Amino acid sequence: MSFGFAYGTLPGHPERGEESFHVRLDDQGVVSFHVVAFSRPGDLATKLAGPIATSVQSMATRRYIEGIKRYVGSAVNTR
Repeated sequence: MSFGFAYGTLPGHPERGEESFHVRLDDQGVVSFHVVAFSRPGDLATKLAGPIATSVQSMATRRYIEGIKRYVGSAVNTR
């Protein structure tokens, strides 16, 4: 069983980039999770914010990971 999603930013977003998240549950019950992401500042304000923008981006990624963990946990419990 596998799940995944991806997204890319739209014009005008403070960052330019893409992220994809893929989760796989194998026949032995082992879960693997892969994140592929890249980004760069989309405007001058984000470029000047540097570490702050990176911190916000990291927080968002952690929240995505927690959401996927909860989703996979509920999918496993309903098998």
